[in-house]
Amino acid sequence: MTDQRPIAGECTKFIISTTILNDRLNRAVEDYQLLDDAQEGFRRHRSTRRQLSKLQGLLAQQRENKSQSVVLFLDIKNAFNAINHRAIFAVLEAYGFHPVDVDLFRRIYKGRFLSVCNAFGETAACFLRRGVFQGDSPSPTIFNLTNDPIHKMVRASGRGCPALGLNSPSGSSGFADDTSCHTGGSDAIPAMRVIVKTIGPVYIWLGMFFNMKKSVISAIDHSTGLPMPTDSITVNGAPFSVLSPSEAHKHLGVRMTLTGSFAAEKARVRSEMQRRLDELQKDEVLPPPLKELTITIGVTSIFRYSAGVVPWTRSELEVITNMWIRAYKYVWFKAAGRSMDSSPIVLCHDDGGRDCPSACEIYVREGLDTLDQCMTLPGEIAQFILCRLRQECHAYGCVALTQLQSLLRISGSVDATSHLHQLLLRLDEQGLQVSSPWPAHPGSVIAEALWPLMWRAWQCKMLSSPIDCQAPLFSSGEAQTEWEQAKDCLHAL
Repeated sequence: MTDQRPIAGECTKFIISTTILNDRLNRAVEDYQLLDDAQEGFRRHRSTRRQLSKLQGLLAQQRENKSQSVVLFLDIKNAFNAINHRAIFAVLEAYGFHPVDVDLFRRIYKGRFLSVCNAFGETAACFLRRGVFQGDSPSPTIFNLTNDPIHKMVRASGRGCPALGLNSPSGSSGFADDTSCHTGGSDAIPAMRVIVKTIGPVYIWLGMFFNMKKSVISAIDHSTGLPMPTDSITVNGAPFSVLSPSEAHKHLGVRMTLTGSFAAEKARVRSEMQRRLDELQKDEVLPPPLKELTITIGVTSIFRYSAGVVPWTRSELEVITNMWIRAYKYVWFKAAGRSMDSSPIVLCHDDGGRDCPSACEIYVREGLDTLDQCMTLPGEIAQFILCRLRQECHAYGCVALTQLQSLLRISGSVDATSHLHQLLLRLDEQGLQVSSPWPAHPGSVIAEALWPLMWRAWQCKMLSSPIDCQAPLFSSGEAQTEWEQAKDCLHAL
């Protein structure tokens, strides 16, 4: 049953008791910080967005430093059903759990079996001697605890990507069984060899094995833009499948490349939303209000999931919004709605409209929510993301996000691959500003010294070129000179 996920039906009394046990287990794990900070799966206040933001930040830092990057995406064969039970109990003992508690888990796991029920009856009992049990409340935490030595050994090796704000390199990122190892710097290839050599025997001891066809590795030298050979990184003499740095890989539901391109993810989002809208048009049963609900729940969610980590430009967001507006029109007016005005569709319910979602508003909301998730919980990701935000401000001679937002508005030098730049511009278009999550800088900065010069030139530009405000047209030669000087200073930062 490779493509089937049957529903586990356990005794209600047993589920109640294991739920209480799981609450106490989670409290002990978090209070005593037993799990490494690299693990984000099955933990409160953590999410895939935090893990994706961390990995994107590490790769962006390597690209800015013109360094080397190596990322290994591991795929474990049947991970949750493969763990050796003896390894589970050994890890619990090593982490200091009371012998009575460890013995309780031994009794829970001893003699467990399953039987499959369908329309033809029930099968014989199949005793489970490996893996964690589906539908059992403690199973996710038990899996995290058993898999945790992998991340701790990677951290102890001292190999990984140098990360701003962290005392040691970040070498692994985990979300349940989805584990990625990453190294950076001039010794990225040898460092990855050390990591693989370190964790390989641990996985074997745990009873888990790599799926070498699905586990892919990608390496790039950002100074040249060329891929690097990874055939020296092997497990039992077998190399991993090689992924081109410019080829997108689906990680935690988002398609991304080592070069920072999200073109594949954007194309997938647009195509999947259009496919679902096309299928919805064929429906002749649902009334218009339920079709609207279908669009809100089943279509916009495709965009919403990755909106907090993918840098969408204004024109791309407008294309998505227009796609939703056309769908709303068809829901109510069929083909006759193509030529009608969009105002009744876009207006909110209080103003008599249909309140069609706006891609720009969703993008801003999800982007701010992702930053909030990354910054709220203290730890490795919060420190790194905070330092990344400050670094992006300093790169433009700023010490606050509001200063960077003002500079992006008038300078025209916006990084299309920077999620922060796109988010600040979308906020600026709505007349909103975001505060900086760090204390105010006491001294003066380059941007402050240049600001009067840039503001005078910008005002002159707005007055002299009302047709195309993006074009550097000035009626005054002095204003043109001031503007060019300010741009040269910005480019020199």
